[in-house]
Amino acid sequence: MNIKLVKRPPSGVELRLEGHGQKRLDLRGSGVQRLLLEPDGLEELWLGEKTSSLLWLGEEKRPCVIHAPGEGVGMGLSFKGKVTFHPELPALASVSCNSLEELDLLELHRWHPRLRSLRLWGKPGYLQNFRELKKFQELETFTTVDLFGFTGEEIPKPEELPRLTWFWMSSLPEEAAKTAKRLYKKREGLDLRVIGIPKTMDNDLDITDHCPGFGSAARYAALSAAELALDASGLPIHVVVLELMGRNAGWVTAASAMAGRLTDCEVLTYLPEIPVDEDRMLADIEKSYGKGRGLLVTVSEGICGLDGKPLADTGIVDGFGHRIPGGAAQHVTDQIIQKLGLKSRAEKPGLLGRTSIPYVSPVDRSEAYAVGRYAVNAALRGESGCMVSIDAVRKPEYSSSMSLVPLSRVANVEKKFPAEWIVDGNGIADAFFDYALPLMGGDFPDYALLRK
Repeated sequence: MNIKLVKRPPSGVELRLEGHGQKRLDLRGSGVQRLLLEPDGLEELWLGEKTSSLLWLGEEKRPCVIHAPGEGVGMGLSFKGKVTFHPELPALASVSCNSLEELDLLELHRWHPRLRSLRLWGKPGYLQNFRELKKFQELETFTTVDLFGFTGEEIPKPEELPRLTWFWMSSLPEEAAKTAKRLYKKREGLDLRVIGIPKTMDNDLDITDHCPGFGSAARYAALSAAELALDASGLPIHVVVLELMGRNAGWVTAASAMAGRLTDCEVLTYLPEIPVDEDRMLADIEKSYGKGRGLLVTVSEGICGLDGKPLADTGIVDGFGHRIPGGAAQHVTDQIIQKLGLKSRAEKPGLLGRTSIPYVSPVDRSEAYAVGRYAVNAALRGESGCMVSIDAVRKPEYSSSMSLVPLSRVANVEKKFPAEWIVDGNGIADAFFDYALPLMGGDFPDYALLRK
């Protein structure tokens, strides 16, 4: 068992317990004020009179019964990954959670109705029954970061949370952000500052040169497409169709055209900015496949036909009323098989396209930290109603700096992939790679190519 006892005057004593292997722990009579505890295997815990903070050092997979003075009055409980409800602590004062995936505020209020502080950081994640937040009548501090699943209509009005003095929401649904700002910007006694961070790998926010996340997603798309292209050209017996993320903007899918630069495979790329004529698409596929060098077709998940409707979708509608895209690659594959009589297979990495740490671009990682720091410092200076914008220079070498732009210039504006960078409906111009390569990090593999 790893035990670390730290005296921290004047705040008291901190105790950290890892690998304790105990089912029951009794800390009554101790002077511990802050307890950091590994929850694995623990079934029952007794806290001392002075313990005001309990931090779980991992996800509480099975609820541990916590015996605390006054049923948790004045006490804070911190979770990781998941908030576990503790009916034995109805007077709990504070809940916080990192890497949260999902939380139902209705259930939270059912078991912990007297919260004064609620601070939640998503993985990102989703909040259910957000409108129930107004039931926390003693709430003074409320923070969310990277949490979604709610609308502006569910944001409580100031009079519904009379004790609220700290209100911080970052990386949330755009409509909800605008509503929160409108409702709370004139609230007396409330320190509300809104700083937007352009965090979307889709790269579809206006004004800013690019968004953190795009460089890494583009690198993943380029390398994954190149590896598929090598497979397709090494054994050119079928057409490979790769579907990448991008409902309305084709920035990430455009990066997959890098496969044509890294390999000798034929590559056709289709973005949502230009409606697809399926007959012409099939004719181009047949012609390119006939060259005998293998063929990779890359498509954005949101590509549409000439009628403006998606070639495929999941049939599911999200919380904003949008149909969730998906299935474009399989649709194109089915058409190739049925109408051209060629072998074909569909590939879809899905969420891997934005979560694969080994593909992180060093430039992207550095700028992500820089944007976050700039946003926090701006808020501390008293700035509000702005978004951090990245200003980039690419010659003679790449460099970037940060500035603030009014949210009003960015909200509800979607930056599409430039039409002039799309060649003949299925090719990507050099201008895009001049723009994107510095963000993707360079150092691409030098593949051995035998076929000329």
